[in-house]
Amino acid sequence: MRNKSLFLIVCQVATLLFSPTSVFAVSKAELFIKDHPVKFGFSIFTISTLIILLYIGLSKIDKLIDIIIKFGQKQHAKEEEDEYEKIPKGLIEEEIALSLSPAELIWRKEGGESETYKLRPNIEFWIGRSEDNELVLEDELVTRLHAKIRPQHEGYVLYDLHSYNGTKIKGKKVLKHILKNNDEINIGKQIISFKQETGKLDAFLGRETDKDKGAQLGGTKGKAVLVKYIAYVPGQPMLEKQAYAKNISESHICIRTDKYVPETGTTIEMQIQFPNDEIINEILGNVLSCRQTSLKDEYELDIEFSGLPEEKQQIISNYIKNRP
Repeated sequence: MRNKSLFLIVCQVATLLFSPTSVFAVSKAELFIKDHPVKFGFSIFTISTLIILLYIGLSKIDKLIDIIIKFGQKQHAKEEEDEYEKIPKGLIEEEIALSLSPAELIWRKEGGESETYKLRPNIEFWIGRSEDNELVLEDELVTRLHAKIRPQHEGYVLYDLHSYNGTKIKGKKVLKHILKNNDEINIGKQIISFKQETGKLDAFLGRETDKDKGAQLGGTKGKAVLVKYIAYVPGQPMLEKQAYAKNISESHICIRTDKYVPETGTTIEMQIQFPNDEIINEILGNVLSCRQTSLKDEYELDIEFSGLPEEKQQIISNYIKNRP
């Protein structure tokens, strides 16, 4: 660029001084040289000096531009590094784990297929190209450790892990984003949907509303559903308890208990006894959440039935229809 500019300037000066197409210009130049040889020499010296200074100036400007660009790149990299250092790490506090409801990611694959991944409120969920991630995306635009979702007080928070191509929500790059139901995450060419049906969960857990205050299940033990259960927690002794159900549906049951039960890896085996003394046995379930109530030693245990046979579903359905 510098050489091209210098060449153009020299050409313009040469054309101005030595163009043979203008006889008048040449004659005037000859007369000026004869009459004022000192001025002519000084003019040539001045023009040469200006060309040299211009060349040096262009060189300095290019270097200055390079310095400014490199400084900006370093500042941007430092800002990204600082943002990365701010990302929280380590174990999830128990208080947070108890306060969040479960959620899930739905990865829409090519060809119309999809895969669902459960998010637990007590562990981080990692996304990237490496096999070490919970969600592995084989995409050349995805970094090895691209992003993670961390349970926090404000909800499930998506963090970009200083990835090369970034993480997007609604087409905009984000470094941190508090996920909301139906948010779409764009990583590389992949689309991942976040689902957290808090409204349905709140209804299932029987939180009071102006419409149904005082109508919750289990207000009177004689009319409540009694649940005897065994909790199989990995690495811990088998836990045998019984409790009254706060709410029940064909797919879930919520019970109140005085023991905290971990969500991850816990299997529940139940016997459910209804107020009419009808009993269904050998019901298996997975713990979705275990949260502390306003009382010190009371927890609400949200359990999803696993492979419940139709006849047992029908018993629960009949109870729901006919309960007072």
